[in-house]
Amino acid sequence: MRSLRVSIAVLAAVAVIASSVHSLRGQRGVQPASPGGPNNKALRDLALQYAASIADVDTPEYFAAFYEGLNLAARKALPVARPRPRPGGARSLPDDFPPARQLPSLPPSERFSPTLFKDPRIRASIKLMNQQETTIWRDTPTQPMELMAVAGLTGGETCSGTLIAADAVLTAAHCACKGTPTQVVFGSDLNSNTRFTVRSFSRMVTGCTEAEWLNGDVAIAFLNGRTSIDPMAIADLSWLRQPGSLLIAGFGKREGGGSGEKRKAEVPIITPNCENPDPPVYGCSRGRETVAGGRSEPDTCGGDSGGPAILTRPDSKMYVAATTSRAVRNATRPCGDGGIYVRLDGEALKWIRTQVPTVKVGS
Repeated sequence: MRSLRVSIAVLAAVAVIASSVHSLRGQRGVQPASPGGPNNKALRDLALQYAASIADVDTPEYFAAFYEGLNLAARKALPVARPRPRPGGARSLPDDFPPARQLPSLPPSERFSPTLFKDPRIRASIKLMNQQETTIWRDTPTQPMELMAVAGLTGGETCSGTLIAADAVLTAAHCACKGTPTQVVFGSDLNSNTRFTVRSFSRMVTGCTEAEWLNGDVAIAFLNGRTSIDPMAIADLSWLRQPGSLLIAGFGKREGGGSGEKRKAEVPIITPNCENPDPPVYGCSRGRETVAGGRSEPDTCGGDSGGPAILTRPDSKMYVAATTSRAVRNATRPCGDGGIYVRLDGEALKWIRTQVPTVKVGS
């Protein structure tokens, strides 16, 4: 995923426990999390207990501690304890949960700065994600036959993409900056036998600089053949709101090393359409791009470029809302500080329709 680096409301503030080419500093893949466990709810609950013991609820320090708690819980470094009820419905730490001074901590290089959570919009999205029992807090491999429309592209450099027609895969324009992709692979990893050669590769923008990507970092790889895999429809972007979250998926680099495995995670939305004053802060294009996963894990990383940012509707049907482009402008590391995703409406959708007239949009 830009590799899914597990860069993701209100468990009502007091009712809760104390409540995403990364080659040029930004073309991406999804960075996975440390080995942890598939039980995301259990990890979340432990992380909330940890955060409540470290800082006041809803402060930037609390959210930084929450993400550190997710990492520690994934490493089985936190005690298992349950909050006990208090009058009024609020919950406190259980008597057997250690005080902050006795809790483990991450190495300095892995800790989160509270300043990363100063934007109230990311805090609101994380709260909303906390209310949902199904949130995927840590990146995880997809299951066989899951997200089959998410493809890997190989050739010039590894990228990801989304099948939007039987012979068309939506991806990022910058994926051709180091050579045009030559193969598209469907399956749980890039060794899958379900693969097609690329017949042609069409880009909305042909340049290889951030200034040019601002005008539409999207492309379509046309397959030399047709697949029976069901394409994914493009979302009606009136559905894309903040606070909220996106499911990201791709074959990119993982935090612990390696790439080529399809992984997924959820990331909090910071700004759905890059409104002022977001463009100079994040390096996004006003009205054309979405910023998500800001300064938290998971996140996309190298190899996730072109992969989908997915909206899931109440009926559980998934739609691709945006494509992975690059890291935010003020990132302090290649992956893990948040990503920029190209919205699939406006000029981008107009261009896609010139290439694939039969593409489906909305329900």
